[in-house]
This record gives sequence, structure tokens and C-alpha cells, in this order.
Amino acid sequence: MKPQEFAELLEGFRATEEPCAVMLVADDPLARRVLAAWVHYPAVAVVPDEDPPADERARWRWAWEPSWEALDLEELARAVGLPAAELESKLHVMINARLMYPDGTIAKLARSVLHQAAAAMLKATRKK
Repeated sequence: MKPQEFAELLEGFRATEEPCAVMLVADDPLARRVLAAWVHYPAVAVVPDEDPPADERARWRWAWEPSWEALDLEELARAVGLPAAELESKLHVMINARLMYPDGTIAKLARSVLHQAAAAMLKATRKK
């Protein structure tokens, strides 16, 4: 698959994001830290060589598999401040919910949650 085709595939997933998935991170400061670290982590998107499977769930796993292999879990764990095993568990939940993409981006509503949390944090800091 060509990089442009892979980008288009990811855009297709973005177009069908499930709004309820954001509930997995809305009230979870640790999950929000993982998302924040992910958008600042060097993108690891590795474009698979073969054609994608027809099944949507299999296609999502296919899109992630080579990038997951290239991911430096220890480095990302240090950025988040978690043991690698705990981070890996969190990542699987958020990836399966399609909150994170292999190109270093996150779902639109997850980005909104991060912005709201950052704004609330800044507001609280200013009041001190």
C-alpha cells in the first residue's frame, strides 16, 4: 500500500469515529496523559506492504500492526510516567476504541477532551 492510500484509509476511520468512545478517557486523567504523550511522540506509522483485509475490524488491526511493532513502548512509558506494562494495557484499550491512530494523531473528540482538561487546569492554576 502506498503512503497516500494509507492516509486515506485512516481518514476513512476518522470519518466513522464513535462519539461514545471518548467516555473511556473523559474522566480518566491517566488516559488523558497517554493521549497527550501520544500526540507529542514521534509518529510511528509504518505503512503495511500488503493490501488491507475487507473486514473493518481486521483492517484496523492490520493498519496498526506494523506501527505497534515499531513503537518504543519504554520511551512512551517514560513520557507518560507509567510502567510499560500498565501503559501497554491502556494503549490496547484506547487503540481498540479507535481513540489513537498509528500516525501519531488522536480522535477528534479525544482532542476536545484534552483541550477542555488543559483549559480547566490552566484556569485552576491562574486562581492560585
